[in-house]
Amino acid sequence: MDALTELQRSFEEFDAQVKAATPPAGWTLIPRQPTQEMLLALMSEGEKNAMKGFPLQYVDRFLTSAQIPNRYLQLLAVAPVPAPVPQGPMALPFAILPDEMAALRRFHECSQDGDEYDVPKPMMKRLAEIGLVRRVTSSIYEYTTFGLSVLIGEFSDSPDYANVARAAEMSRQYAQTLEDRIKDQATTNNILLGQRDAALADAARYRWLRDNNVGPSQIDRVCDDCNPPYFTLKSGTDLDTAIDSAMKGGA
Repeated sequence: MDALTELQRSFEEFDAQVKAATPPAGWTLIPRQPTQEMLLALMSEGEKNAMKGFPLQYVDRFLTSAQIPNRYLQLLAVAPVPAPVPQGPMALPFAILPDEMAALRRFHECSQDGDEYDVPKPMMKRLAEIGLVRRVTSSIYEYTTFGLSVLIGEFSDSPDYANVARAAEMSRQYAQTLEDRIKDQATTNNILLGQRDAALADAARYRWLRDNNVGPSQIDRVCDDCNPPYFTLKSGTDLDTAIDSAMKGGA
């Protein structure tokens, strides 16, 4: 199982924990804002008879005039509240690696002592990325509510913490590998673009030589005043420069 799959599994497990928070036995959930069907069920037989023959588009108006929504609100106001069910700390939705937790505690110790924190900047950036601290200025950080909750133990480690932590580290390494590959590809792209531009320039020189019937005497001439004029053969970048100058009207 690769790192991304393990991370996905850990998030799915956390989501299942949230969905498992069902009402106590004998209780049910109802919306604060009732549906039309719920309001109709609150009507007396006399009200239902009075509404017979009402156009459907006026049903909501009839319900309001009969004070049915207020009746529902009164029911909510007197509804009993279930006793809170004792619950243990909620599992973290993702793994906080041991070095991250150690850095958070060290940041806490420095903050309590009033000293400047000595946590390395890259680690502070990581803590900010996962929401444990927030950056106030370029060099000053402070706790987030989530970070304080983690410190005081409102969250427990995931039961499968070791696997999740390993998956998180593998994911970081995978992300770093992708970033390195992207940089390498960008370098390769720049090289290819340079080669393309050079090929286009060569093609333009060839077309200019062909279309203008230009011979060596027009490119390689060195001295017109000499008797007789003499020429020198150019090659490589010297020849490219001479052709480019001629193309621009400089020769």
